[in-house]
Amino acid sequence: MTDKMIRRRTIKWTRLALGFEVTPHRFRNAAATFISVADPENIRVAKDLLGHRSFAMTEKHYIDRAQARIAGRKLAAILAERGQSAPDIEKLAAD
Repeated sequence: MTDKMIRRRTIKWTRLALGFEVTPHRFRNAAATFISVADPENIRVAKDLLGHRSFAMTEKHYIDRAQARIAGRKLAAILAERGQSAPDIEKLAAD
């Protein structure tokens, strides 16, 4: 089976199962992000999983993003506890 065939089948199966398409690349990204959140001490494993030549690339694209997501979720939880909602980022950006 070629790479192209795997990609097409993955997209087809995820669309049928989930109602939206997920590419193999998105699974790869999800695995690296999961590692960075669930097991940050072993994040260097993600470098090899992703095939990056340098850890700096992994760090830039996955660790920083994962940390931003964690921070966003913590902020949302704190705001929810206080009965507040998070600001509408798109609206703020438009102002």
